[in-house]
Amino acid sequence: MSKNKNRQCHKCPNCNKNKAEIDPVFGIILCKKCQDESKKVEINRTHEFTSSSIKGERKEYAASMLQPWVNGVLSKEYIEAYGTSKLEGVTKKDIKNAKYVYKDLPRHHKIGDSRK
Repeated sequence: MSKNKNRQCHKCPNCNKNKAEIDPVFGIILCKKCQDESKKVEINRTHEFTSSSIKGERKEYAASMLQPWVNGVLSKEYIEAYGTSKLEGVTKKDIKNAKYVYKDLPRHHKIGDSRK
């Protein structure tokens, strides 16, 4: 008997249409088309499981986590929260070129509403 007669043609477990691939380690896996489609899926991990008290404290103390410099850019949020009196070596040009650096980061809270 040849090997092909004993081998059954399995359908893809996902689409149930195309011929499934057989992996020596994992056995029957998705067809090539479904594998390509699954690579296109973008996973968005925005769910966070934490208590409401921790979320509240993050909002309350958000300003205390600010840093004056982020990737070489002076933080406008830091200047608005604490001013420039404690920053050494900061010029007027640096202050003029300061940018909002925390606005695009995840878990950004309203800095103005927090304690300092």
